[in-house]
Amino acid sequence: MDARKDGSPWAQELCGSVQGLQQRTLLRVQRPTLPQFSSVEALIHEHDLDAWAMGNPPLPNSVTAAVWREAVMAQQPYNFSSSITSQHEAQHSGSIPTSAAGPFLLMPPSSAGTNFDVRCGKPQTVQTWEDGSRGSSTPSTALQLNLPPSGLQPQASQPLHHMPHSMWEYMHNPALPLKRLKLFSLNDYLGLSAHPDVAAAAAAAVSMCGMGARSSGVVGGTSVLHRELEEGLAALKGTQDCLLCPTGFAANMAVLTALTSMGGRQVSIFSDALNHASIIDGARLACRGGRASLHIYHHNDMAHLEQLLQSLPKNTLALVITDSLFSMDGDFADLQALAALRARYGFLLAVDEAHATLVCGDRGAGAAEALGVSDQVDIHIGTLSKAFGALGGFVATSAVIKALVLNKGRAHVYSTALPIPVVAAAQTALAVSNREHWRRHAVWSLVERLSAGLGVPALSPIVPLVVGGEAEAVGLASRLLKEHGMHVPAIRPPTVPKGTCRLRVSLSAAHTAADVDALVAAVKSSLGSWEIPTRPGGNARARSSALLGNSQPSLMQVQYLEAQAHTPIAMAMKPWRKAYL
Repeated sequence: MDARKDGSPWAQELCGSVQGLQQRTLLRVQRPTLPQFSSVEALIHEHDLDAWAMGNPPLPNSVTAAVWREAVMAQQPYNFSSSITSQHEAQHSGSIPTSAAGPFLLMPPSSAGTNFDVRCGKPQTVQTWEDGSRGSSTPSTALQLNLPPSGLQPQASQPLHHMPHSMWEYMHNPALPLKRLKLFSLNDYLGLSAHPDVAAAAAAAVSMCGMGARSSGVVGGTSVLHRELEEGLAALKGTQDCLLCPTGFAANMAVLTALTSMGGRQVSIFSDALNHASIIDGARLACRGGRASLHIYHHNDMAHLEQLLQSLPKNTLALVITDSLFSMDGDFADLQALAALRARYGFLLAVDEAHATLVCGDRGAGAAEALGVSDQVDIHIGTLSKAFGALGGFVATSAVIKALVLNKGRAHVYSTALPIPVVAAAQTALAVSNREHWRRHAVWSLVERLSAGLGVPALSPIVPLVVGGEAEAVGLASRLLKEHGMHVPAIRPPTVPKGTCRLRVSLSAAHTAADVDALVAAVKSSLGSWEIPTRPGGNARARSSALLGNSQPSLMQVQYLEAQAHTPIAMAMKPWRKAYL
């Protein structure tokens, strides 16, 4: 149906709805990018850049997938199953094996955190060696890649050994209107999605098992690799068992619907007002048909939650569910206070650690570990699509709760199991996280650097810069994107309440200190100079910026973050952060 030409009631309703979103600057669009073998860089076509920045509808001359495919897939992609020296290792070992007889010049980094450089004056073959031989003059398991002529100007920032010849030519063809982006928009907090070991594990699994899981987990889609990952996640969370789910969204849906399907006592669900949409939708679905009741308590307001708990009828089962690290505000749930209430009222406590797993805690077990209350959480819910750099969800809990969710959680029961290569990638990501502790240190040091640079207290790798209206948020995001090549997404209703539109900065261990400094400079130049209050309630002023014309940019982000920095939970996290760094 062409809704633009069709005069039917459905067409009128569809067009009116989409046009309304566009008029209110709320229309979201998806645009293809060409990811680099990096967690924080990508290329985008200029036509798509404008539409992505401003939320415009698709353009007739927008670059198509066929354009990307013809250029990128002209040559068979590189086989990632080979073991090679990774850019990550080069950054932190300070040296890479070289050979004086080699037909190339390999310049080692001057210091940790600097990309290595490969240059050649004519088409040449470059060799890199596996991780085990770093620092040695004797290569092992050499890998070869043909580089293009010097006219294509290879740059130091490119991990060349991961790049097919045709892709390299396409990226550096000056006739193509491509723009390089630095991404502050992704949830790959440890930079593991681009880790060579993770890619190699997925490639090896594809070679051995193929791609799809072929059926649901309860029918026949569970493999030995699935079980090994479940055991690893249970060990991380300190629980009896774990259940893999298709996504983090599905994990929350499965838990909430399963716990309200027992058919015995009435269940009451208590949910934080700022919980993720998957919890909101799961709770609503669980309450259909009167099987359960839903109670929303004010964000992180333990007094309000206790008031609701006190009004609970006798013989009613209570379930309290919360995010641990809230995805739009970047603040933490008061898990210590929740644990104290759990001891007093005997409710079941479920915590969604989607954004905190592998990021918080000495072992990366999450905010509950960092706050010392892991053993008081009954259900640890998580995702493999953020810090793990893969895809999927999981429920780490007791054996009996797992059995219930496995049998009654319809979002799990009736979904195909995770593909084996994805499971292999996630399992390897967990191993890398356990081995490379510097990644957690790196992301938290960048949080401190951003906080100092902007002069506002950043509480986590998620830093919201609240500017108020839709037009202001989209305008600032567009300016950062077009003028500075930085993608910092504008978050608008219905994701956040009206009047609290924001830019959400997401930091990764794959970012560098220079990346964060550049972001700070770009934000300041876009908003004008800031005078930041030193305590809650202090005065804050800012000059009007060219971005917003004659209107004053809102400093809601300053007031908001100042208030959050002095909450009990923020104060409780400070000792862990100080000790960890």
